[in-house]
Amino acid sequence: MKELRRLCILKLRREDGRAICSSIEKLHNLRTLNITATAEDEILDLHYLSSPPVYLQRLYISGHLEKFPHWMKSLNNLVKVYFRWSRLREDPLEYLQDLPHLVHLDLLVAYLGEELRFKAGKFQRLKKLDLDKLEPLKQVIIEEGAMPNLEMIIIQRCTFLESVPSGIEHLTNIQVLEFFDMPQEFVHKLLPDTFDGDYHRVAHIPQVYYTYWRDAAWEAHPVGANPQMTRAITRTNDQRNSL
Repeated sequence: MKELRRLCILKLRREDGRAICSSIEKLHNLRTLNITATAEDEILDLHYLSSPPVYLQRLYISGHLEKFPHWMKSLNNLVKVYFRWSRLREDPLEYLQDLPHLVHLDLLVAYLGEELRFKAGKFQRLKKLDLDKLEPLKQVIIEEGAMPNLEMIIIQRCTFLESVPSGIEHLTNIQVLEFFDMPQEFVHKLLPDTFDGDYHRVAHIPQVYYTYWRDAAWEAHPVGANPQMTRAITRTNDQRNSL
């Protein structure tokens, strides 16, 4: 067991937290860890993990977290982090922004704050950012010098978001910006002919889409292109949880 590299724990209960953390600490060669609670509102009690596996590269946590797992700050080999149903009141970016090898951050129903701020000089290696159903998130701010290598942003079902991320114009390497199932008012501000809209902020990005689920397929509309270029994309199972 000590040589185990991938571990998936399903239907975890709050009362099992101490025992699970004790077992995980013994898995020194673990590279991928997936922890899922019994239900969306089941609290995951992971603060007992004081010495996490130092070689961990991928971490998937699905369940309610009363507090951010502070031990994550020490995981310098993390490449991907995925929080689902966490409903954190603490800003998770404060604990993740200095991870030196993090390239993919995925937040689904993970944060209950109204603002996410990506600070200058932070998230140096991040390439993909996915924000999904973050409510009541109203504003995303990207300071100049943050996420210099970011290539893709996906924002889904963030119905309180008022505009595209402020400071997105600072991201010179971004290739794709896609919005899924966002309110019509938000999408309208993206269009090139909208007075006082947001198009000027995203005009430098090669691929910008707003996408909706239509007739069992994702229908993606390119922003700033001929409407006839609308493409239909069929996506089967969501594989973000896969190890």
